[in-house]
Amino acid sequence: MIRECEAELYKPPPDPETLELAQKRKTVINENRLREKKTLSLTKRNRQKPTIFDL
Repeated sequence: MIRECEAELYKPPPDPETLELAQKRKTVINENRLREKKTLSLTKRNRQKPTIFDL
């Protein structure tokens, strides 16, 4: 357990390229999540009955 903690302390910093790739991956995943959320919201909205405000 002590060796694991020591290894965490002396871990070399990650490459800037690795950080950039991780950030890009995260951005793409978030964009896809937002797209799915928007389509689900539109689907729910289309299922509802029209109201006075929609006309």
